[in-house]
Amino acid sequence: MSLPSAEDCKPIPGPEPLPAPMTRLTIRQAAEALGVSKRTVKRRVDAGDLSATLERRGQRDVWTVDAAELARYAQATGQTVAVPGQEGGHGGATGGAVPQDTSGMVAADQAALRQEVGHWRALAASKDDMIAALRDRIAAQEAQMAFLQEQVRHLTTRALPPARQEGRSWWRRAFGGRSTDRGGPSEVT
Repeated sequence: MSLPSAEDCKPIPGPEPLPAPMTRLTIRQAAEALGVSKRTVKRRVDAGDLSATLERRGQRDVWTVDAAELARYAQATGQTVAVPGQEGGHGGATGGAVPQDTSGMVAADQAALRQEVGHWRALAASKDDMIAALRDRIAAQEAQMAFLQEQVRHLTTRALPPARQEGRSWWRRAFGGRSTDRGGPSEVT
């Protein structure tokens, strides 16, 4: 019986690290992208139509909106999203804004989520492999322990001295002398 080597017990390397988090926009940037005021975006967040997260940036807390969430909201409400860095700025719901196909952003998000799911599945599979290897090692250790316990039992029963015989003691047998239980005359003093 052989035991698993030390290499069998080393951690199994996991898949590549997760992709970088998605782009987040401040309330002001989200308002500029939609071509509405900051107050309108805040009202949509308060109403639950648009989700935002409070993040710590330096010494200040800033509300941010995920770019994909903003695209989803724009698609659901039929609004357009301004391309970042484009000249023209505000100008109402359409001024300075270019209709953007949000299906590309949704497809990119779906691809990123599929990649993340694949990452977690690969990680779970590597953990399952590690658990199976450890279970095999436990079984091998238990088998070795049972074998060693049997060896100890065998050696201890074989090493015990023979049971003492009834009758004369060893020193009487070695030095002579009679036993008083045989009915003969006792030793003379």
